[in-house]
Amino acid sequence: MKFKPCIILLFTVFIFASCLQKKQNSTLLRVESLVEEYPDSALYILQNIDNPQSFSKADYADYSLLMIQALDKNYLIYSDTLLRVASDSFLKGDNPIKKAKTYFYLGCFNKNTYYTKEAQECFLKALDAAKNTNEYRLIGLIYNRLGNLYRVQQMYGEALEAHKKSYNYFIRVNQIKAEIAGLYEIGRDFSDMGKNDSALAYYQKALVFIEKIDYKDIKSSILNDIAITYRNLGQLDLALEYVNRSILLEDVKTELAYNYLVKGRIFIKLQQYDSAHFYLDKVQEGNKIVSTSSSYKELYKIEKTLKNYSKAVKYSDLYFSLEDSLNKIMQASTLTTIEKRYQYDLIKTKNDELLSSLQKKEILLYQTLLGLILFICTSIWLYRRLKRIKDKVIQEKNLTLEQQEKLLEENNNRITQEIKQIQLKDFQFRFKLFSETSAYKIIITNMRTKTPFDKKDEEQIIDTIDKLFNKLASRLYENYKISTTNICFCCLLKLFPEYTTEQLACLYNVTTRAIEQRKYRIKKTILGEDNTSDLVSFLKDY
Repeated sequence: MKFKPCIILLFTVFIFASCLQKKQNSTLLRVESLVEEYPDSALYILQNIDNPQSFSKADYADYSLLMIQALDKNYLIYSDTLLRVASDSFLKGDNPIKKAKTYFYLGCFNKNTYYTKEAQECFLKALDAAKNTNEYRLIGLIYNRLGNLYRVQQMYGEALEAHKKSYNYFIRVNQIKAEIAGLYEIGRDFSDMGKNDSALAYYQKALVFIEKIDYKDIKSSILNDIAITYRNLGQLDLALEYVNRSILLEDVKTELAYNYLVKGRIFIKLQQYDSAHFYLDKVQEGNKIVSTSSSYKELYKIEKTLKNYSKAVKYSDLYFSLEDSLNKIMQASTLTTIEKRYQYDLIKTKNDELLSSLQKKEILLYQTLLGLILFICTSIWLYRRLKRIKDKVIQEKNLTLEQQEKLLEENNNRITQEIKQIQLKDFQFRFKLFSETSAYKIIITNMRTKTPFDKKDEEQIIDTIDKLFNKLASRLYENYKISTTNICFCCLLKLFPEYTTEQLACLYNVTTRAIEQRKYRIKKTILGEDNTSDLVSFLKDY
């Protein structure tokens, strides 16, 4: 067989390019699947990764972006170090989604460090990167933060437009919590613009959605804002009704300060000064400096109205004292964030210079490698033209092929073992989550007390296992059309293979013979009558 130089060159370049490709870390892939719906679990996994700096450059960049995303969704602060790693990798890359996410979190960082113009530019670049993708949740979130940025700058018209776009994208995601957040932000924009009727319409629409799910935190905030809106409209009875509902929903006592402040202001409007005084005094129990300062201001107005001038002076002094403290805190905070931003910009400039130098070295390296490849290809072509060693070359190639096949087999075995270990860890992690559920407690309690399951118990167990174990119950039903009781029975065999026939008989209030017959019928349905495999072993890997 004759080999042309161009064919050898193309083949070698292909092999070289294939070797450069890297597969993403399997743990990071798992985190990526969890971070949107279960950010706390994703953060737990990321925080328990040992020495992520040892990852490849691409994997470490993915790790950094996922860590930023998990921290943000858990309302925690992320460092500029993680941002630099993600920025260096994704802002010049060709992955539009990761580029959009990086610009988005960079915009949030700029906003938090009072770089408003830079934050706006980052959010707009994030929108540009994501515009041709179907990441509607991400686009909606970008518009949401952009609208919040405009609101802080008192650009209420622009904020409203951005929040409406955000809401439209949240609708396309079809997630109720996102839609509620979108409606709430639009309501706040209308409230800031003094359009109280429009604000109420959006708040009430958000409340209708909230009734469908358990979403107490935002429900308390919306009810409180509705109370403020009714107070602005002069409908004080309704204002009191909604602020009371908000207070009942608030679980964290320290967060009640703002509710009490709103309630105190309503009572001032009602000229019920004793009640107003009572709730404004309770504001101070929350140790919230901003709310406390506002409460002193309102108390000053009350005492001044009642012509208690000595008390009015007292509250006035307290108010101005806290305002002075707030100004000092804000000034210190601003100086700190500016210093952090300066350090970030300084390091980024150095990183850009280093990256430019590395790129030049990479170009030189690739040129050298290309020259080396051309030289090797030419040598091989000349070598193969020497017919006298053709047989020897073929023999060497066959030997190499055998070695490669052996190595491939070893690698396949190793990968198979690693996959089994990952699957085992994944199962253990899911089982740990399951052990904290009420369904698990039902199984253990019924086993201990030898109490049979009722239909409600079976449905709760099936529903919980379906959510935590990759829709196990749904797959059993869709593939084999077995009954709810048999699905629950299969789930028990998979999760508790150590249970004996006698123990299972107690849970179903039947004889051990009936349990054996049930196993046989299910095995016949799933595996077939002639299959000699064990049902428990099959379910273990299903």
